[in-house]
Amino acid sequence: MGGKPRAAIIGAIVDHTAHHRGTLTVYSRLLGYVPPMPYMG
Repeated sequence: MGGKPRAAIIGAIVDHTAHHRGTLTVYSRLLGYVPPMPYMG
């Protein structure tokens, strides 16, 4: 099959994980959670 199908699957998994991470960030912000910002102030 070669390397392309495997790379496409891994890429899709990474994109899907990033999507869920972003969704969790939005929902936690809507609930009032603000993460610490070590690089600010």
